[in-house]
Amino acid sequence: MKRKPNNVLRSRTGASITFALLLFLACAVVGALVLTAGSAAAGRVSNLAQSDQRYYSVSSAAGLLAQELSGKTVKIVQEREVTTDVTTSYKVDLGSTGSVVTPVGESTTTREASYKTKVNDFLITDYLSSYDPNHDVEGTALSADAQASFLNARAAILLFGKDGSEILCCNDRAMKASMKTGTEQSGELALYHSISMADGTADDYDQLTVTGKYYVQSDGTMIFTLTNQGDANERYSLRITLTPTINETQSDKTTESTSRSYTDNGYTETVTTVTTTVKTSEITWAVSGVEKVVS
Repeated sequence: MKRKPNNVLRSRTGASITFALLLFLACAVVGALVLTAGSAAAGRVSNLAQSDQRYYSVSSAAGLLAQELSGKTVKIVQEREVTTDVTTSYKVDLGSTGSVVTPVGESTTTREASYKTKVNDFLITDYLSSYDPNHDVEGTALSADAQASFLNARAAILLFGKDGSEILCCNDRAMKASMKTGTEQSGELALYHSISMADGTADDYDQLTVTGKYYVQSDGTMIFTLTNQGDANERYSLRITLTPTINETQSDKTTESTSRSYTDNGYTETVTTVTTTVKTSEITWAVSGVEKVVS
């Protein structure tokens, strides 16, 4: 015969005490599990703000770089100018049938080539020379890291190469260089977060600083790796890849001018020919991928 639950609870045989203890134990276990889960959740919530800051500092830096660099074009225009003078002397004899013009000598002088290079219409170097042997060659070189914007410097080094802090862009080797087989380069950068205070000062958040490394491949592909500050197990990294579009064109232009000077028995004629070679190199980067770096 089955006993009803109410009878079990009211029983005075001692079995009800065991049942009560089991029920209490079950409630205690459930309570402990609830407390443990709550504590763990509280710990996660307390670290959530810091995790969000690390994530958003890196993602915002990535968004800033993508916006600033994507779609921007760097245009490098190189000019090589060579001037040639052909001077011919003529003797003029007056006869009964008219004047007779006879060439009596000819000389050719080719002036040393001069070079001019512009990056986005910014003149970065002049290579000036003259046929005067006492005239020294004058020149200036652009410091890629200090005097040009980031993309200008990357494109210029890609095309011309880099020797120390100077871009070599004033010779025939540079005219023949190509961005499609450029010079690899790498470097570092940092992006800082700050907010303007009411008193006009800036409050910097060093813990939100994002450090970056860039690598430019020989074909112009640019890869950034951005990482937040903090312990290794608290770091979050993003990789941005920018793919280039490269266009290179070259054209030649020749102009001539003639001048004369007269003497008592003739004249001298000089034909000046200026040959200008213009090479235009353009590179445009576009974001082709943003991905999380898994260490």
